[in-house]
Formats: sequence, C-alpha cells, structure tokens
Amino acid sequence: MSKKNKKLMCAVYLSVDAPDKEIQEKEEKQFRYIKDYCKGNGLKIVKSYHRAGLSRCEMQKHFVELARQIEVGELQAVVIANSRYISCGVYDLYMKVGRIAAAGGKVYSVDEGLLELPIQ
Repeated sequence: MSKKNKKLMCAVYLSVDAPDKEIQEKEEKQFRYIKDYCKGNGLKIVKSYHRAGLSRCEMQKHFVELARQIEVGELQAVVIANSRYISCGVYDLYMKVGRIAAAGGKVYSVDEGLLELPIQ
C-alpha cells in the first residue's frame, strides 16, 4: 500500500448507555457500526476500549492512556460512535479531543466526522 493510501492505526472507544445486562449486546452493535465507518474511511482498528459502566467523567484515565499510545506511535486516531457517549459536556469533550490532538492524534466520530479544535 502506498504512503498516500496508508491506513491510520486507530483505537475504537465503545461507550453505551444501557443497563448492565444489555451493555455487551449494545457494544457489539456499536462496534459493527464503527467498523463499517473505519472500512470506508481509511482507518485500521488495532485496539478497542470499553467504558464498561464508568461514568462519562471517569473516562479521563482511558484518554490519558490513548494519548500516551499516540505519542509513542502505537496509535494515530481514536474512533467513537458519537461525542455524547464520551463526554459529560462541551468542556469535557474539548479536554478529551484536545488531549488526543496535543499528542498528535485525531478523533473521529461516526456521526459527526473528524472532531477538531478551532485552535491551530
């Protein structure tokens, strides 16, 4: 594959709002949804993370780890289904996207496209 067509290595972040007994089924559905997006957008899934019942505001540790993996070259992007599943508000979303951007990565949302900060 040429450098121009090289796929970005990404991590999928699965996050659903559901009772415990329904989480696995909903995460599987969400994974298929994200996987289809990745296939059509030059993204190669190499890792996956699960919110696994954590509150949206407790996901900071996962995003610190994702940023570290981007910094060391293990990942280049994070793919989510929708930003509302990973944040508890605009400020929280900016913090997560900003952390990934500062590490040199990108955040893609299946529903919203590439999430970018307006600051260059």
